Amino acid sequence: LDAIVRVVSDSAQVEVTGTAYVCASAPWGLLPDDMTIDTAVEIYDVYGAASHTARLAPKSGVVYVLGCGHAGRLAMAAARDSMDGDSIVVAVDVDELAVSRVRDAGLCDIGVVTDLQNPVSALAALRDAGAPPADLTVVVVNAPRCEPFSILATREHGTVLFFSMATNFSTAALTADGMGHDVTMLIGSGYTPDTGQYAFDLVRRTPALRAALGVEK
Repeated sequence: LDAIVRVVSDSAQVEVTGTAYVCASAPWGLLPDDMTIDTAVEIYDVYGAASHTARLAPKSGVVYVLGCGHAGRLAMAAARDSMDGDSIVVAVDVDELAVSRVRDAGLCDIGVVTDLQNPVSALAALRDAGAPPADLTVVVVNAPRCEPFSILATREHGTVLFFSMATNFSTAALTADGMGHDVTMLIGSGYTPDTGQYAFDLVRRTPALRAALGVEK
């Protein structure tokens, strides 16, 4: 790292200069010519959320997405893209503005504002909103102690995809054990063989996703 060029307070990116050393086996993808570098980097950072969700989503059913950031928005769009029209996508976040944004854009059917670190009140909020138990729960919220709610909100024999670096996997295992709740729990890798091409295609052909991401086209 040679220098920090620019820091923008409302951006997750920091502009720097330096030299990058990349292993020969490292995955890579082409920079799209129809998107800005900033947008492309944002998508490359979390593209796995879209690819994994598309692979795991049931043809017909209920998908919860916990967290309404960029990864969450991609996951919601992927769920919509992969499921039948009568399926339900539920967005859950503690940030009311973030939930409103994805709900207004049409990325979810039900938006719930609740504290995911309090599983009892969060489950009550889901029931009050009329959300059925999830067949698939995608965890992309950047906060710890969300494992109990993620598991309890998912129906018996359903699937939880932990696509969050804040996940404590021993807590997840012990919660499922202690609650006697049989769900398949998966670790979400940031890499998938499509190296982001599905996510970029999803952005190109999904107006609601572009609106939620603030991408112009």
